[in-house]
Amino acid sequence: MQTQRMRVSPRAIEHGWVEEMEEKMKKQRTLITQLKLETVFELGLEFKTKERELLRFHQRIHQLEEKRRRVLDEAKEKEVFCIGSTDILVLIQDKWRQRVEGAEDKVRVKDDAEKERDTREHINDLANQVALVAATAQIEQMKGLFDPAFLEIERSFDQVQRQQRAHEKRLAATRIERQRLQAVRDVAGDQDEHPTMVIPMDPERAMDRQQRKRQLMQAAKVPWHLLDQMAAERHNLAQEKAMFKLWGKLSSGV
Repeated sequence: MQTQRMRVSPRAIEHGWVEEMEEKMKKQRTLITQLKLETVFELGLEFKTKERELLRFHQRIHQLEEKRRRVLDEAKEKEVFCIGSTDILVLIQDKWRQRVEGAEDKVRVKDDAEKERDTREHINDLANQVALVAATAQIEQMKGLFDPAFLEIERSFDQVQRQQRAHEKRLAATRIERQRLQAVRDVAGDQDEHPTMVIPMDPERAMDRQQRKRQLMQAAKVPWHLLDQMAAERHNLAQEKAMFKLWGKLSSGV
């Protein structure tokens, strides 16, 4: 400053250039000081900001290290667990393999038993079919034997019923005739004054009675030849049943 003053001419001093220069120099000093302060404050603020970011990054790094350590610990635990689980899985697989093999053996035994049972059932079905066919044939044979006898018996029974109805009609007519004669006697008066009338039997009615007795005797006849044939067929049927039973026992034993 002193050097600049010494360089100023007297004429410049007279015109007030020195004061103007000093004033400008003050302003420059103030501006420089302000810029220094602003620079210092900005640098300090930026430093604090960077320091905070650095601390935050340090914390984040620390957290990442903790997380990494925790993940490693969990991985070790899982590895130990997986090793133990592998052993357990091997044991479980062995048990399941044994169980499956046992189940397959049971299934094979069951299949063999079912096949044997099916074979026995098939044999029994065949035996039942043979017995059914034989029984059906025997029933048809017995029906052929019994039908003539039953037909004769039904005819005799129908004839007896017709005769019975005719006889009941004649009895009803006779009863009505007797009631009519009794009414005539009551009207005629005392029995001492009028002797009892003897009503002769109608010859046609007597002939009908004899014919009815004759027909009843004919209907009462037994067809002995049919009975003998039925007895022989019954004996043959009993023998066939015994043979079928014996054959069934032999087939079931096989």
